[in-house]
Amino acid sequence: EMILSNAFPNHVRQIFPCFDEPRFIAKYRLTLFRNSSTSISLFNGNLHDSSQLADGLIQDRFNESSPISPHNLAFAVLDFEEIVAVRSNASDVNVRLWAPPDRSIEGKSTLDMAVLMGSLYRQNYFKSPYPYSTLDLVAIPNFYTDVQLHNNILFYRDDTLLYNPSATSDSDQIAKNLQLANGISYQWLGGSISLPSWDQYWLLEAVNTYARFYGLTSSWQTDMDIKKL
Repeated sequence: EMILSNAFPNHVRQIFPCFDEPRFIAKYRLTLFRNSSTSISLFNGNLHDSSQLADGLIQDRFNESSPISPHNLAFAVLDFEEIVAVRSNASDVNVRLWAPPDRSIEGKSTLDMAVLMGSLYRQNYFKSPYPYSTLDLVAIPNFYTDVQLHNNILFYRDDTLLYNPSATSDSDQIAKNLQLANGISYQWLGGSISLPSWDQYWLLEAVNTYARFYGLTSSWQTDMDIKKL
């Protein structure tokens, strides 16, 4: 069992009353209640504390998020396993990958690649600090799309993140790593660039499409020329 939000493009108005054009940037604070049988909850803000209530529910209170556009709001309640928390010395970011317990071991190579891409984007491409304190990658079985982009939380179809590199063809790894780079580059672009309305969103999409090829060519296929892709 799991609960996932879907605020993109304008569904956040179905979660709570708001103006949800991209230009309406705000900070959000959230409290989630979950059954004790579920292991985690996630949000754009860091977890402040958890407490068990008299009725057996767990209350998770989150710190205020960074300023974000409404469509970047995300939360999840999952019975998933954290593979490992890695701190990249170059980017000073906690990267975490969450997956169903029976498949968590398949995410190790993706997690290592995510840390490397984050460092390269920070140092060589955007040349600015990572905008948030954590990056959560969530591998969701039978998810409807390859990736759903948010600030500091990324929802992926499980097969995009979880695989055995030695049993996966180069072409499939290129496709998977492109989607990984797509989400990581969005952390800078989606967090630092605010568009006034949806009719200009194509510009962000175009820039992010180009930026994701940098993540691929600089971290995995280093012999590729990004200008030829």
